[in-house]
Amino acid sequence: MCIGDCCCFGCKNISFLHLSFTCLSHLGQNAFSNTPLQSVVLPSSLFFLSSSFAFCTSLTSIYLPSSIKNLSGSFNGCLSLKEITLPQSITSLGEETFKNCSQLKSLLLPSSLIQLQNYCFFGCESLINIEIPATVTRFGLYCFKDCKHLTQIQIPKKLLCIGAHCFENCIFLESVLFYNSLERLEDCCFLFCLGLEEIHLPTSLTYIGQDSFANCVQLKKVTGKTDLCFANQHSFFNTPYSSQLNL
Repeated sequence: MCIGDCCCFGCKNISFLHLSFTCLSHLGQNAFSNTPLQSVVLPSSLFFLSSSFAFCTSLTSIYLPSSIKNLSGSFNGCLSLKEITLPQSITSLGEETFKNCSQLKSLLLPSSLIQLQNYCFFGCESLINIEIPATVTRFGLYCFKDCKHLTQIQIPKKLLCIGAHCFENCIFLESVLFYNSLERLEDCCFLFCLGLEEIHLPTSLTYIGQDSFANCVQLKKVTGKTDLCFANQHSFFNTPYSSQLNL
């Protein structure tokens, strides 16, 4: 059984949704988007959830069954969502899953998670704390951009690359811990992280992109792999540390 794309898009008389159909295998894109839904319960027959509830600005409660493996764009623009429990079955948070969930403050990610796709937490400006499991291998483009209250992040041990603009404008980010698996820091990944004062670069690093740490106006100290012949000449533009470089 399926519920089609845009089936109830924009319907104004839906506040609560309890889907108990055990044969429901698919919820279409934007099926309940832009509705005044406040609470949702989903059945255990679902394995994937796309943008079915995007822009449900009143949504505060949702139950995700343990059968769900992937989310993609599912809660984009859900401005009232403050907390959510993610089942251990989830392996991927797709593009724009929690984009602009501006009241989401903390989140416990499942230990089964492998990747965070582009724009996953973009604009989650209330997000203070998030623990990334060691299994994650990828941070996509703009993944945490504009998470303005995020103060610290521990990079997973298996992460190989931090995507472009990933932590751009995380203005209160003070601490970042890298492990010796990390190989690439793409363009602008920590651009305008105004609170960042010190970083330790792992020896595994082979590339630092343009403006990766640009305008980190308090970044004074860089330790670890400081032979930065692999860095772009603007990687540390407009930082106190840039005066120590000869790129």
